[in-house]
Amino acid sequence: MIHPHTYIHPNAKLATNVKIDPFTVIHQDGPDSYRVVETVQTAPGARNMGLDATTHRLYVVTGRFGPPPADSTADNPRRRPPVIPGSFMMMVVERATGPKP
Repeated sequence: MIHPHTYIHPNAKLATNVKIDPFTVIHQDGPDSYRVVETVQTAPGARNMGLDATTHRLYVVTGRFGPPPADSTADNPRRRPPVIPGSFMMMVVERATGPKP
């Protein structure tokens, strides 16, 4: 089963999962053969935003976070820290130029 936050790049035979920091790029060498190409460090709390299937660029977004609230509330039952206003950032990840894996 493929994780719901996995992007598959069929032409490049690569898969990435960017739900958590860092994320791993995996290459499919054969029908049942895979290898880790690279582990990419992103900012804390980063999430996948999208994949450009033509350029194979992956867009990852996050922001800076404040301290987590002391108590759970109906609006925030998991005590997630608030995003600091104006701290949104986007990271664009693409393959370095050079030989393909």
